[in-house]
Amino acid sequence: MTPGPKDQTELRAIIAEDTVLLREGLRRVLTDAGLDVAGIAGDAKQLLSLVAAARPDVVLTDIRMPPTQTTEGLQAALEIRRQWPGTAVIVLSQHVETEHLFELLAGIRVGSATRSRSGSLTSPSSPTRSDGWRQASR
Repeated sequence: MTPGPKDQTELRAIIAEDTVLLREGLRRVLTDAGLDVAGIAGDAKQLLSLVAAARPDVVLTDIRMPPTQTTEGLQAALEIRRQWPGTAVIVLSQHVETEHLFELLAGIRVGSATRSRSGSLTSPSSPTRSDGWRQASR
């Protein structure tokens, strides 16, 4: 993807992922696409601090993060939606987590992506679009 004109405002993003290789890969992909990666976090506490300081346009976060590898990233996503409702949140996971997902999606139009172990992305939302992805309903 070719970045837009230099006079165009870049989207500011923060990445929260505890796996260093994936975190750095996401940083590279977003930077190459013309986004300004304003910070990277390895845990939910660091993510919330970065969002408060940098006020990004979008946050990419893993659901399971240290210290317990349960739902720290998802809980941080919920907190971001409450405190900074103008910040878009993209939640990534190789696990399908539904316990808090509907709370995160309440009242907003969003999509979600599930990482498979093979590296491909699938979406558990519905209905299915012609390109194979599923679109979240309001």
